[in-house]
Amino acid sequence: MSFFHNQSSDSSSSSMRPLSTSSWSPVVAAASVGDVYTQTKRSMLRNNERQRFDPRTLTTQETIRPFEYLNSEAIKSELESLQETHPKFITLGTSQEWYDLPTAGTANDCPFDSSVTGCKNYIMIIEDPSVPDPSVLAEVFLSGAVHGNERIGPTTVMETARLLVESAECEALPRSKSDISEAEWEDDVRKAKDCRSKLQKQGIFPWARRWMARLVSTRRIVVVPSANALGYYQNKRREGSIDPNRDFAFDQEDWSNCMRTIAGRTINEVYREHMFQHSLTFHGGMVAIAYEWGAPSRNTPKGIPSPDDTAQVELGLGLSNYAGSFTPHNEGYKYPHDSMNNLVYPVNGGMEDWAYGGSWDLDLVSPCTPTTFGGYDESKTTYNNATLRAFNVLIETSDNKQPAPNTLGTDEGLFNEMAGNGNGHISRNIRLAQMMIDTVEPYVFVLAVEDMILPDDIVPLTNRGSRACLSTKVVAFPKGTSKVEVFWTVGGSFTVDETRVAYGAWDVAFSELMDCSTQPKEVADLFTESINLTSIQSGTTRWHNSGASPSADSTRLKEEVGGSLPYGPIFSAIIDLSEYDVGDKVAIMPYAKVDQNWKNQPETTDPEVPPQSHVVNARTNPDWHFESAGNVVQGRLDWVSSPLTIEIGPEGVTPEIKNARPSLESLPTGAPVPSPPVAVTPDSKSKKQSHFWAFLFVPLAAVAGVFCFIKLRRRRNTSGRGAVEVTEMRANDTLNEFAQTEAYRDDEGGPG
Repeated sequence: MSFFHNQSSDSSSSSMRPLSTSSWSPVVAAASVGDVYTQTKRSMLRNNERQRFDPRTLTTQETIRPFEYLNSEAIKSELESLQETHPKFITLGTSQEWYDLPTAGTANDCPFDSSVTGCKNYIMIIEDPSVPDPSVLAEVFLSGAVHGNERIGPTTVMETARLLVESAECEALPRSKSDISEAEWEDDVRKAKDCRSKLQKQGIFPWARRWMARLVSTRRIVVVPSANALGYYQNKRREGSIDPNRDFAFDQEDWSNCMRTIAGRTINEVYREHMFQHSLTFHGGMVAIAYEWGAPSRNTPKGIPSPDDTAQVELGLGLSNYAGSFTPHNEGYKYPHDSMNNLVYPVNGGMEDWAYGGSWDLDLVSPCTPTTFGGYDESKTTYNNATLRAFNVLIETSDNKQPAPNTLGTDEGLFNEMAGNGNGHISRNIRLAQMMIDTVEPYVFVLAVEDMILPDDIVPLTNRGSRACLSTKVVAFPKGTSKVEVFWTVGGSFTVDETRVAYGAWDVAFSELMDCSTQPKEVADLFTESINLTSIQSGTTRWHNSGASPSADSTRLKEEVGGSLPYGPIFSAIIDLSEYDVGDKVAIMPYAKVDQNWKNQPETTDPEVPPQSHVVNARTNPDWHFESAGNVVQGRLDWVSSPLTIEIGPEGVTPEIKNARPSLESLPTGAPVPSPPVAVTPDSKSKKQSHFWAFLFVPLAAVAGVFCFIKLRRRRNTSGRGAVEVTEMRANDTLNEFAQTEAYRDDEGGPG
């Protein structure tokens, strides 16, 4: 079933339309009070920001899909379709089924939910059931719509989910030949070739497929497309007469005024069952990436930082960079980013601050005592010290709460390092959601040995426990090989403070604790006195404001990046194999320490305590340990890769990858990808031609950029906590002041 439906509001009929492959031609949406906004951007002035241009990212695709709004009935239908198609990865339920909550609405609302009166609240959980220890999975929450008339979020989270599970399902094929019959094997190979070819035609090149499969297999992602199910069906901000984003147990003036909505209770119940480290909540009515604080009691002086401000600032800038901008620029200018109190406005009972501070900022938390829907047990809003420590980032997607359909974008260039030609409201928020899922936890993995690119690292639905990688991640070299070059990368983070390779014979240099999937509390626990360590290196990842370093351009792998290999830093080290004999199995394990600057704080925070979020402490504080609802967050300093094994064979043996799975890319090894970003092994003539056009494009793009810069007439303001850029769009100061007033923000047109 297609994801693309025509929609004006849920109360009107909606028909399905065939997908179009025509190019997207956006137009300027009509201006309204909701369009009025003075863009502010905290952090660096534009002339200090990186300009990431890579001609390899100028891709063309065989098929291009325009995004279209999903209404309530379409969301239900697509959820059920996804569960039916990908049952191993998706668990689908409702808050009525799982938590015994009532429904909001009457018999006239959500008639497709025919078994109840009113609207069900749907919840989807995405995870890989083969994970050796599911209790330690990093958890991410995606909320599509707390306000029912803010329409970008639900389609965004649904499209994000679809891309993730389709990639994971495809990457899981073929299964190990030893586990299935010959006929099943042949069927798996056929399906694997077909799905890889299909995804590649959509611009999902091998690296992107593997990346999304990794995210599914190493995180637990919980999606609530429309928590305010009634409001979304009615295309209204509130659930009945109550604003769900003033309904949470944080900084309330009257504790009987929280948990009055089913939307609020649904989110509350979901959070009680998890320990989310990252969370996104999509809204509309302005354009912003905003983080804590956003509560009135944490706003003296205005905009005072939270204890986790350093990480929040870097994350906000990274999300803005990756989401990108699009044309027309008065519709799709780059996301400004700052705290909610600075960039949006403070509110009592907001979901964002509740999810961040509800377990530790106890002066602002008390049990709720609502009377709606027969009341709500006070124990449901009595929290332990572990549950509510998430980075819950507010995404104000658009000045217009329901932007014109032709500004939603397409999937063209969706996985480019810089946003592609199809970027629009849905496109850039899919990118933003993917980055949020990625950065919830650091990871390290081996890319290649010498000229051999390793096709597999994390394979969904496969056994990764114990020492399974001894048979699935193996490269053979003949005895007498003195030195080999190993390449690896680091993701899920921003700054690589230290990284190196530990190597040696499996049972000599490594302790019995060494396996293929466990992240140790202390990396030294894996080593014996016989361990070999390469020299320490440092760098930055693809998410860092200065870009990935070391750059792929300095390695022999540079032509593979964006095709077979992911974007990001490429580290390398020389491994000495001269001491090993025939039959020896040498474990190669890169590891990394990342984002240690996140534990640093501004001179003043409110309250004055160390960083309190799980996501900061999980990578900076080895003493951090919390358990709740069967889930565990353990802090550590070093993150290890799944080990690669180099098997020493007799002299004369040809070096080869000895994996259990064959490479089944739709393009044979050595053949060029049909269009950039990758030309795997082009001949010299085609390489010269591609370089000619790339270099021709650069000055043309520069001229166009200068023209646009002059046209927009940007002015700068360097006041406040760091340099801030102010861009005049269609706004004037009087209307912007009105946009911050209570009358504006609490009517159907206000943001947040």
